[in-house]
Amino acid sequence: MLVSLVIPFYNEEQCFNKVVDPLIEILDTNQIDYELALVDNGSWDNTGKLIDQKLATNPRIKKIRVEVNQGYGWGILTGLRKCQGAYLGYLCGDGQIKPDDVVKTIRHIVQNDSDFVKVRRVKRMDHALRRWVSKLYDLTFPLIFSLKIRDLNGTPKLFKRQYLDVFDLQSRDWFLDPEILIKSELLKLKIDEIPVIFYSRLGGSSHVSLLRDIWQFASNAYRFRTSREFAEWKKKRVSRN
Repeated sequence: MLVSLVIPFYNEEQCFNKVVDPLIEILDTNQIDYELALVDNGSWDNTGKLIDQKLATNPRIKKIRVEVNQGYGWGILTGLRKCQGAYLGYLCGDGQIKPDDVVKTIRHIVQNDSDFVKVRRVKRMDHALRRWVSKLYDLTFPLIFSLKIRDLNGTPKLFKRQYLDVFDLQSRDWFLDPEILIKSELLKLKIDEIPVIFYSRLGGSSHVSLLRDIWQFASNAYRFRTSREFAEWKKKRVSRN
């Protein structure tokens, strides 16, 4: 198996087929050896049934069920731990990244032997509030953690399978994206970025909440920045110098 992609869906029945069908089509057309780990992340709508329908017709589909939603990050981590690909990755289930850009990201990591590849959203067509929140993250987190990478939340993110255990990812919410980038930079991994356009959602509604997400990111940043775990990761960086 070349690549495994995890896609978490939380009550995304309105856009599920619009996201999954074009992605399957372009992966098949490009003859990529893949598996799609579709995560029913505690949904109470018809998302689980839609995954079952895909599972019945495509052997490359794997269904992962999270009984109670514990956050975006937990859905992804649950999926990653059950994947088999030489390269592992994840992306959001709202269809805001075009399928051909997903393929472009896969091609890049394979052809360039990169450790880690992610997209960088150079043009955004989503809601102004979400753009503002993302800009806030991208301005503050690099300063707090000395990150070179911008656009923390851009997905897909892909990395070599060998790093999954090394990362020892813990975040169950949206802090998963900063966590994996912080650890990748501290490990001095080769990280490449692919410029893409970020489109509007294909359906449903965003789960972004301004006050909740700002508080969540701020508290997570403080917790991680002052944690013993972060201190240990800084030691790993020093040992690699």
